Amino acid sequence: MLARKSIKLLLQIAGALTLLPGLLLTRVAGGVHASSLAPENVAETSTVITAKGQLVPRTTATLGFTKGGPVENIFVQEGERVEAGETLVRLGDSRQYDAQIAASELELLNARQALDDLNENAAHDLALAEKRLADAKKVQDSASWKVKSLKRGTPQEYIDQAYANLLLREKQIQNAKDDLRKAEKLWNDKSNIIWKFVKTHDYKLQLYNLERKVAAAEKQYSDALQKYNDYLKPVDEIDLAQAEADLAMVNAQVNQAERDQQKFMNGPDPDQVALAKARIQKAEAALTAARVAAADATLLTPISGQVALVNYKEDEWIPPLQTAVVVADLSEWTLEIDDLLEDQVPEIHIGQQTQVTVDALPGLVLEGQVESISQIAGDDHGNVTYTVKIGLDGSDPRLRWGMTGEATLGGG
Repeated sequence: MLARKSIKLLLQIAGALTLLPGLLLTRVAGGVHASSLAPENVAETSTVITAKGQLVPRTTATLGFTKGGPVENIFVQEGERVEAGETLVRLGDSRQYDAQIAASELELLNARQALDDLNENAAHDLALAEKRLADAKKVQDSASWKVKSLKRGTPQEYIDQAYANLLLREKQIQNAKDDLRKAEKLWNDKSNIIWKFVKTHDYKLQLYNLERKVAAAEKQYSDALQKYNDYLKPVDEIDLAQAEADLAMVNAQVNQAERDQQKFMNGPDPDQVALAKARIQKAEAALTAARVAAADATLLTPISGQVALVNYKEDEWIPPLQTAVVVADLSEWTLEIDDLLEDQVPEIHIGQQTQVTVDALPGLVLEGQVESISQIAGDDHGNVTYTVKIGLDGSDPRLRWGMTGEATLGGG
């Protein structure tokens, strides 16, 4: 390369100088120091290194897919400006990925709602259990009282009260019948002057109401007589057995209601909670898998810049781990020199200022500084070489990736 020939020429000149009588060349940091045996003849010079390299953008992104697949959409073209996070390429059927994500999100929502319902329903179930227990205890009290009443017989005061009620109902019947009899007598006496003032229809309606009153009084008397006779009867063993059976059933209901109350006091059923949580975990895993599948099928740019390369077309198959798109920030450039010889490296240091010219753009001079020097050597046809990166301070819209640039280091 031209850079290597220039460097070798400089080294030949320096070698020739070592043959001059009375001179001794000693390499020092920053250049070559020449001194004679006589101190008054000291002269100084510096090694100037020129080297060529290639221009590359400071920030680039070479993008591909971890899994292969057919290209469904390419959303960008070469040379187009893109922003970080923008979608570049999508593989496969995007509707299928969207449907899988939507279904997984819905299942996760339902699973979480099921757990929320368990927790919310625990308080509701506890309230219902407490109400069932209270109702069961009321029935239990009534059934217990009935059994006790049957066993001890009807108290005398109940019998006396029933007899008094019977006499009262009997009196009510007699009064209702007397009123009806008087009304019927007047109905049959058409010569009475009252008929000049009373309508026949209205009076007939009054007779009908009196007849109903008599019927109601007779029904009440019949009920009172039945109750009085029941009080006078001895204890019926069948009735007692039935009452005791009813009480036993109610006691069982009370016991069950108490168990339910105790169960719901401790919150929702632990087994149901465990199942609900397992369902949530399964739904979360499915959603994560669906999102990962969609992400694996979607190529996003991590940087802002210009699309430098689109390597495939729609409907083509992209193999895994192959370059699909390259994005570069063309506002900042670096000159990469990969063949700097080992005896030149000591003349260069990080931060060293330099000037860079571009072969394709005569007259363009860019300032720069050394940003890095590789720690591991390379081998160029038996020569030990190192890579140096020079960051450029300026830019130019005419610069292109891969152009040849020449850096001047040292001197002066």
